[in-house]
Amino acid sequence: STSITTVKRRGKPSIERYGKESANIAGSAARLKRAEIMASVYRRNPNPSNSDAETLRSFLVTLSEDWRGLVIRSAACLYRLKGIADIPESSGKVVLSTTTIRTARDALRVYAPLAQRLGMQRLKSELENNAFRILYRRQYSVASSLYGNDVDEMKAIVQVVTSRIEQLLKSDPIFSDQIDDVTVSSRIKEPYSLWRKMLRIRKQVADAKRDETSTAND
Repeated sequence: STSITTVKRRGKPSIERYGKESANIAGSAARLKRAEIMASVYRRNPNPSNSDAETLRSFLVTLSEDWRGLVIRSAACLYRLKGIADIPESSGKVVLSTTTIRTARDALRVYAPLAQRLGMQRLKSELENNAFRILYRRQYSVASSLYGNDVDEMKAIVQVVTSRIEQLLKSDPIFSDQIDDVTVSSRIKEPYSLWRKMLRIRKQVADAKRDETSTAND
């Protein structure tokens, strides 16, 4: 005789099993994802203007019922960026398609500012650096090479200075009476921040030379 055994496959566990709060967070992230898809359909230009980026940021903030949903979508954007940025350039697989360009530019203009607004500096920096690495590989290499082999030494110096400033603040009786505790944080500029600062300085120098030339002609 032949017997047939039916095996029921287990489906994915429902998010509700983790509680109402988890379900609300997941629901908020899902709504934001649908909004992102709708925005990508209606935006034909992969390089949105500053006003377009501000509109999308405001829309996502308004739509989100839980700020952690914004964090999830920002982390999802970072996950996509890392998947692109980690492809070796020598493999020939790095193609700046319209989708890739839009993802990177959204990271710079939409999700990095949102992460900063949420007070998540590390997430903001990672979004910016990975997007910068994808869109401007040559500039990223130049900015990264400026540190050379001195990164560890710079980190050690920053740590010493940070510790001394914190000790100085805590030893001030007037300052200490006004607060419960103080923590001083510091960081070394990331390649994207360093490159932007270099551009600002170059613009300032160019403006100063133009002003000198204009004054001399007068």
